[in-house]
Amino acid sequence: MQETKKIFVFSFVFMNFIWGGCLAGSVFGSAHPRYEIRAEIDADKKVVTASQRVTFTNTSSRQLEEVYFHIYPHRQYSRQEKDLLRRYAGYFKVNPFPDGFQSPDFQIQSVTQDSAAVFFQTEGEDQTLLKVSLIHPLAPGETVELDMAYMLKIPHGYGRLGWHENIIALSRWYPILSVYNDQGWCNYPFYPFHRPFFSDAADYSVELTVARPQVVVHSGVLIKEEMISSGAKKLTIDSKLPIREFSLALSPEYLMRQKKLGGTEIMSYYLPGDEGRGLQALESALGLMRFYAKKFGDYPYEVFSVAPVHLGYGGEQMSNMTYIDTRVYQLPGILNRYFDFLIAHETGHQWFYNLVGIDEYTQMWLEEGVHSYFIQEYIKEKYGPKAQILEYPSWAKALEWFLPELTFQRSRDVRYKMISRIGLDHPVVGELSSFSEPSSIFSLTYGKGSRIVAMLKDILGPEVFDKVFERVFKEYTFKNLDVKEFIRMCENESGRDLTWFFDPWLYTDEHYDVAVTKVRGNRITVENKGGIGMPVDIAVQFDNQQEKMVVWDGRKKTEEIVLEGAAQVKRVEADPGHKWLDLDRTNNTWPRHVQIKPVPLYLGLYDTPYFMPDDSYNFVFGPELSNGGLGVKASLQKPYDQNFYTATDYEFSESILHSRAGYVLKNFLKSQTALGVEAANRTDYEDGDDDLVSGKVFLRRELWPVQYGLLDTNDHVTLYMIRNQSLNGSLSLEGGPEDTRNISYLKHNEAIVGTAVHFERSSPYPDPRQGFKMDALLEHSGHFLQATQYFYRAAMDASFYKPVTNKSRLAFRFKCGWGEPDDKNLFELGGLNGLRGFDRKEIRGAKALLGSVEYRFPLKDNLRVSFMDHLFGLESIGGVIFFDAGQSWYSDFQEAGFKKDAGLGLRATVSIGSFLEKAVLRADVAQAINQADEDPHFWFGVNQAF
Repeated sequence: MQETKKIFVFSFVFMNFIWGGCLAGSVFGSAHPRYEIRAEIDADKKVVTASQRVTFTNTSSRQLEEVYFHIYPHRQYSRQEKDLLRRYAGYFKVNPFPDGFQSPDFQIQSVTQDSAAVFFQTEGEDQTLLKVSLIHPLAPGETVELDMAYMLKIPHGYGRLGWHENIIALSRWYPILSVYNDQGWCNYPFYPFHRPFFSDAADYSVELTVARPQVVVHSGVLIKEEMISSGAKKLTIDSKLPIREFSLALSPEYLMRQKKLGGTEIMSYYLPGDEGRGLQALESALGLMRFYAKKFGDYPYEVFSVAPVHLGYGGEQMSNMTYIDTRVYQLPGILNRYFDFLIAHETGHQWFYNLVGIDEYTQMWLEEGVHSYFIQEYIKEKYGPKAQILEYPSWAKALEWFLPELTFQRSRDVRYKMISRIGLDHPVVGELSSFSEPSSIFSLTYGKGSRIVAMLKDILGPEVFDKVFERVFKEYTFKNLDVKEFIRMCENESGRDLTWFFDPWLYTDEHYDVAVTKVRGNRITVENKGGIGMPVDIAVQFDNQQEKMVVWDGRKKTEEIVLEGAAQVKRVEADPGHKWLDLDRTNNTWPRHVQIKPVPLYLGLYDTPYFMPDDSYNFVFGPELSNGGLGVKASLQKPYDQNFYTATDYEFSESILHSRAGYVLKNFLKSQTALGVEAANRTDYEDGDDDLVSGKVFLRRELWPVQYGLLDTNDHVTLYMIRNQSLNGSLSLEGGPEDTRNISYLKHNEAIVGTAVHFERSSPYPDPRQGFKMDALLEHSGHFLQATQYFYRAAMDASFYKPVTNKSRLAFRFKCGWGEPDDKNLFELGGLNGLRGFDRKEIRGAKALLGSVEYRFPLKDNLRVSFMDHLFGLESIGGVIFFDAGQSWYSDFQEAGFKKDAGLGLRATVSIGSFLEKAVLRADVAQAINQADEDPHFWFGVNQAF
């Protein structure tokens, strides 16, 4: 059960604030800026024409000669940033630029002060700062009014500012004041990933003119709606209370359901066909608001809205509203809890963002880490302390021990523990642009960050912890809180110096890892293997069944603890309550704990830490489908780090028994490097002709921090030695497979050493429309390990993608291969991944040239056909016209031997779990050219041919 929390009545604090109550904690006054905006939105032309008056009071002790605004729509993108934006979109399985990359067209037309034009200019590397020079310096306590006129051309694209289909999203679409604090103007760049925002709470009065059919979701309270000429309507909107920004979502298709909680109307908007999810979103927002109101005080605003937009990722908070990606409404029923989590998370930001402002560019942890902790508390109270993300049907409850297990707690920790092991950890407090890769912001500020808050609660105790957050909302509602002030409150309420805790956890990339390394008699040796020391409970069980709890202060790297009495130690566990964020929990127990996990079907997901506990070694076993047959696989895993496995499969059609055993060491040398070895045996029970012993050793280094999709191949370089296997073989490699297309492996009497490289800059995933990818391979088979085959082989494979129209593109592929001696079958160009008008082994040789060109075009977009309760979906169908040409030869290239084919193909883009994964299914028919004896060939595969 959750600890009882002190109830803080927000309404009292709010009234105290309004009527002059002095709120501590800021050197600046509490006068809020005011925006009076008049805007006309042309939904057909996607243009906003607007003017605004901004009233700004200098609440500092310094004289100001200029005022700065952020003009985020004016962002100028470099080519590298555009490429990374497209590539990073693969993380969310979306093409964010349906018509190619577009950025907003934003123009400041005039700026005046007291009806007199003033000098203004755009500044900053990304040109998102507007500097307005004042006519006279603004003294402390003085107020200035600035009038602006501007125009915005809304881009076609996914995101918080753009349009797609019949939905327009407008967030930070107008000039918004930069924050001025004791450090000066917070003129941060517009980092294009996540939320690099920081704004003062301000009052808004907005007059909005739109076409009558448009349903407008906004951040304020609708005061008046009146119909005017030309089929338009005018909305008069007021924020009533200060908010952080004024956002909009518009669509003529929006439907809405609503409920009231206290003085707040909660409105859930949805699109036709999504009423069920719309109602669920309403209940999720309602449930979270009740939960947070008990903890922090009532939501003081009159309205809150949930609006579906084409966001391209799960959701994002705005003042008094939240954007939710339209694809979230298509999640399968098994992910109902995940849907609830997404809605609740974004709703809760009304407390941690809208009410209490935070510098999101440099102190994201204070918003997302703290808020994520309380969302975990909400999930725990609603679904239980070990709540699973997957919601199985009631009839499967008795089998949950047998089914995949993915908890909210584990998903919170797993990505942090992965990146910390490979040297990509980062202080949770720091500029967003300083993180190694955009997705690591989630792993660190959310995942690791929420665990830091949980640890803080254990250190402070529940009562002091609650008191701190009571003060946060009492003293900083409609103000801005920073990390130093938060730490000061924690220290004041606890009466303790907490530097020892906050400094290493917030400002360093060190980790915590306590281990029980040795037990002898009544002596226990414990070691701090990380760079952070924490006092830790150590539970001891003796052979006489007595138990004892001791505390190790963790100050030394290693210490021997001597226990009184003659009883022998039977079992030891460090941190039995899982209080601390321990990078490796398998070494917390002595003897080491092993958990046995049977699975219904052994899939690759069971070799990842997502579905396995990380406080034990895991013995996993179950049936598998492999090698065209049925068998069984078992593995002994050290989560994140090591995997021993063995498997046996029987291929019934050929009467062949396949067996294999292997070992993979991940995070080798604390880097994105994996070291692996495998031995395999094949027994032919018919005539013995296919008996084979084989093996593989590899060292693979990933060159990019994260793989964006299950079918994606990460940039990497691999060194390997293989005996009677192909490079891919049966050993699965995280980060995607090696490219062995058109490479001929004899798999008999071969001992090969080689290296393979993959480098790709194409997008969007999984059906690229621009960019390139390259694969290279160099191999030598020699007379060692009793092998008789001797050759050298080199190959290079490059693909390029070029848009033709907004929906169609050309794809080119070129492959060349060289091998010696020239009597070896080192390449085979026919088949699914080469010359599609010929059989796979029909065109062979020691050298090869291959070229392909495809014209890829849409046949039907936006199908939105789903199966099995949205578990699978058909998004679009496309067509392909292709031409392949190439030749593989031995000693001499013969022009007459050049092979050609042409054909047609169908492509079906399918989704898995709505936006969780995406793939392209293909079917091709090809006819050889000038080959009368060749019949048409039909091929089926996953993903594009290249």
